[in-house]
Amino acid sequence: MIAIRSLAPIFDRLYAAEHKKELDRWVVEIGVLAFLAHLGHVFLARNLPKPPALIAAAGQNYLSAMSTPFSLMLFYEVLILISAAAGSTTQSIAKQSRSSLSSMEPFGALSEWCSEL
Repeated sequence: MIAIRSLAPIFDRLYAAEHKKELDRWVVEIGVLAFLAHLGHVFLARNLPKPPALIAAAGQNYLSAMSTPFSLMLFYEVLILISAAAGSTTQSIAKQSRSSLSSMEPFGALSEWCSEL
């Protein structure tokens, strides 16, 4: 439970509306840099007489570099989906509690106060 509490501020800051555009831009920039780096590795793997194992692992096909930015963007889209699911669940719970509280007479004022928040 302590680990979740320490991650909550990071999650809130990362998925805040004002940071979304900046995060989108970073993902695209990192994707472009990763594509260029992968192209460079393929170039070295094809043109060096005896490339080191790390460079040779990049492969010989330039088209394989195309998958690098798409894999990164797919991972980012999964993170966006997780944030949308978390926001949707929170809103759903808030609506349910608001409607159930307002149906009970003693809690009507509390429901109105919660809706003003």
